[in-house]
Amino acid sequence: MKTNYKIIFPLMVILFAFSHCTREDKNDPCILTAKIRVKQTNTVLVEITNGVPPYSYSWSTSETTAEITGNPLPNVYSVTIIDALACTATDKVDSCKNFSVQLEVDDEFPDLSEEIKATASGGLPPYTYKWTFGTVIISDNYTSRYAGAGETVLVEVTDSRGCDTIAAYTNPCPCQHGGTCVDGICDCPLDYTGDSCQFACRGCTFCGADTIVTDAEGNVYATVSIGNQCWMAENLRVSAGIPEETDGTQWANLTTPAWCYHGNNSSNGVLYGKLYNWYAVNTGSLCPGGWHIPTDAEWQNLVDYLGGNAVAGGAMKDTTGWDAPNTGATNSSGFTALPGGGRSFSGNFYGIGNAAEFWTSTELNTDHGWGRELSYNNSDVYLSNLYKVYGESCRCVKD
Repeated sequence: MKTNYKIIFPLMVILFAFSHCTREDKNDPCILTAKIRVKQTNTVLVEITNGVPPYSYSWSTSETTAEITGNPLPNVYSVTIIDALACTATDKVDSCKNFSVQLEVDDEFPDLSEEIKATASGGLPPYTYKWTFGTVIISDNYTSRYAGAGETVLVEVTDSRGCDTIAAYTNPCPCQHGGTCVDGICDCPLDYTGDSCQFACRGCTFCGADTIVTDAEGNVYATVSIGNQCWMAENLRVSAGIPEETDGTQWANLTTPAWCYHGNNSSNGVLYGKLYNWYAVNTGSLCPGGWHIPTDAEWQNLVDYLGGNAVAGGAMKDTTGWDAPNTGATNSSGFTALPGGGRSFSGNFYGIGNAAEFWTSTELNTDHGWGRELSYNNSDVYLSNLYKVYGESCRCVKD
């Protein structure tokens, strides 16, 4: 019988191809692979090798395409791929695994507040920052904050995908006599018999968790621990229900509380705060709860800790913002005094750029109160008796 090879040969080719396409041969298993790639945009895609198209895609986010885009996308992705021969491959990736934050510490003055700078990497900008100081939480876009001696600061950074990363730093708190600093007070070792441990151990904070303080109107102030006191590191900006007085003649005749901006220019208030007469100080309402305008004795405590009247001004003055020569300015205390000037008993403004003047809460007599003054051309802290109508800057100290 004559065999028809023209028919048999094509059939053999088809059967051979079919037997290999089914992938059922144990010597020819499925070798389909899938790899998820995360782009530095809100895009994720899967790369396929050793498969037979067309492919079907099943993402954990319910999408069915090779590339997915969203804003924001979730942190963890998984995908299952099926090719034309029913071979499957899966992959899973955490897009946040390389996201981190590093903290850099500026310890120019290691016994005082240290600046903590946060640098995020491996994420998708823009970033938001949440800083935690004890029970105080601040959410903003600042990449640095200050930690007082002995304090722990924690920062949580979030990128635009919703990835989170956290880092923490504790500012060391050196203690005299080998003691341990607890809430600003040195806990003396058992074999120590002196009394100096009853004061602040060197560099240990008296501000506790209060690295910032907020007044009744929402103004936020940095704080600084100096000696055994906790001070605001900025001038007051609060109104406290006290009226503003811009007219010079009216100001000169006041016997009631008032405040103003230097030069009646509100932009000066951003940097220098407000100027208050002593009647405003005497209301007792300027400082937040738990804080007060310092007495002259409390001012002298500060001055003595910084070396006395002849040198303390240099340790208190900011190194910038003053007229030359800004003699002796180091700001080693962190007080950051700026030359906000004042307003005289005649209602005239003076001293911006060359003088920082502060009220104390101590009264001298019916017409006068005590103030403190720093100048651009020396390192002194002056004690001044001023008419109560003078307009001066104010700081608060913690109770």
